[in-house]
Formats: sequence, structure tokens, C-alpha cells
Amino acid sequence: MKDREDDGCDWVRQPLPSGAPQVVFSFDESCRSAVLAWSPDGRKGLVKASRKDPEPGFRLWLVDLVKRKGTLLPLTGLPEPKVPTQGDVPVVDRVSFDRQGRLVALVNYALVANPPKPGPDGKRFISFEGQRYPVVEGPGDPAIVMAYRLEGERWKRIELKSTSSWFSALETTRTLQPVTTLSGLELDQSQKLPPGAPAQKLLHAAFPEMKNGFNEAAGDWMRIATPGGPIYYRMEPEGDGYVPQVPVRWERGGKLVPVEGVPETPGTSVSFQLQGDLLLISVDESSSGSKTLILDARTKKLLLSMEGLSTPVLWPSALSSR
Repeated sequence: MKDREDDGCDWVRQPLPSGAPQVVFSFDESCRSAVLAWSPDGRKGLVKASRKDPEPGFRLWLVDLVKRKGTLLPLTGLPEPKVPTQGDVPVVDRVSFDRQGRLVALVNYALVANPPKPGPDGKRFISFEGQRYPVVEGPGDPAIVMAYRLEGERWKRIELKSTSSWFSALETTRTLQPVTTLSGLELDQSQKLPPGAPAQKLLHAAFPEMKNGFNEAAGDWMRIATPGGPIYYRMEPEGDGYVPQVPVRWERGGKLVPVEGVPETPGTSVSFQLQGDLLLISVDESSSGSKTLILDARTKKLLLSMEGLSTPVLWPSALSSR
């Protein structure tokens, strides 16, 4: 996606390896507030974009990716958007397509500001819409998570669970298409590199200052298998979690090779999407901003480099030839 001068956003498709960019759909919200999803057949898209301040909530568009036309969707039946003040409110966290191409919204009602207190018997309950649900104890905040499906002009609730593990508690979650984040598509294509892997010796010799082990002082090496061989990057602690960062290296013939276009500046964050022979790397360098790299994963050659994009994603292969 690409920001417009009038504070709107264009959803843009860039042909590879070259060609003029094509605007798929335009909307009057910020690109940085928008989340995208594709239908299983790749013919439809979904845009969820937060409304500009001070208005709470969001807007949804269903986009015909062939005709390049979008339709504003109703929100009737979903929890009304509210600005949290001193309490907890239900939040529409994610909207996507299920395996049948139907639109599904996941809603989270987490009790953070006012967690439920134990009763005389020591048990805790969440009160929601006139019902009481036992708290499921766990590492996360107690919450009610729900799934809604758009049926006609109204969203209908199809699942509800009390949980402390967020949306993984819902059966519906496992049926949904990936959605985008600011850095790209929400995919899990990498694996932690085992301590005894031969590549660990190569990486340690090249970067002896980098400690291993997911703990407060160290990150770890991650591996993505590509058609041209593995690529390695770091997962480093930041805040309450971990962030993928440089250095990034190909392995070729038992040697480590820099990735064309990826800077070496410490703290530079990266994300990856592999689709067939194409590898997309999103780079965010604090000193020079963000850029998107498209590489041939077999030849390791840089095909395209672009700056100033939000949510860079490889177009689904179902529509790659259209």
C-alpha cells in the first residue's frame, strides 16, 4: 500500500519483474492503519482500516480484485466501537475470509483494567451480556473471545470461549486466511535453528558477539528454507517480545553470503515472505526508513527495490498471471 498526499491510501499491485504499478483500490484512511486479507481463490480482497482520529472504530471494504472495485461493508451485529476510558471493551481484532470465502471477524474482550476478582469460593467469573463465564486460568489476561460471520447485511456470532490464550482457543481461527501486518503477511515460514546444526558453527564464527538462547540477554538464529538454499536471520529481544533483525545471510556451498540490498546497520528489523521462487524482504532501518526487496530465491539476485510502502505482500499465486 502507498500513502496519498491527501492522507488517503492506495492499494497498489506492482508487476514483476517490471511494469507500471496498478492501483487496485483507494480508500480515505491511513495505510498504516489498514489490514489486508485475500479470499482462498485470490479473486477478492478485504481492507480493514481504522478511522481517523477522533472517531473510534474502523471501516471494512470488500474488494473485487479482478474488476478493481470495492464495496463498503456493514458492521451491524459487531460490538460497537468505543474509546476505552476506565474500563475494558470488546475489540474487533481481526477480519478475514474462511476456507469457504465467507467473511469472519474475531472479537476480543480482555479484562485488563478491571480483572475479575475471586468469589468466596475462590473462583473467578467474567460477566458478559448478562451471562457469567468461568475464568480459564493461564499466562494471559482473562478474556472472552468470539467469532462473528457476515450473513447478508448483519454479523452473526458463531462461537464464544472464555480463555487466557486469545484466539487460539477458537475453532474458527484455524479456518481463516492470513492477514497482513505493517511488515507484510502474517505467516510462519521460519524455524529456530537447532543448537547443534552445522550452520550454527558458521554463524558463530562470522558473528561471535551474538549470543544464543531465548532469554533476557540474547536472541537466536532463525532459518527459512528457500529453493536456493537456507537464509538465516536473528530474532532479538525487544520490549516484551522478540523482533526479527539483521544480520541476514544466505548459505551457499558451506559459506555465508550477504543478501543483496539488506543493510548491516544494527537494530534494522526485517520480515520475510517466500512464495515459490520469489522472496520478499521488508527492511525497516531507523536511519533511512523502510524499503521492500524482491529477490529470486534460486539465483539470489535482487529483482526489485521499492521505498515508502506499507504492508508489502507478494500477490497470491492464484492471481499472479492476471
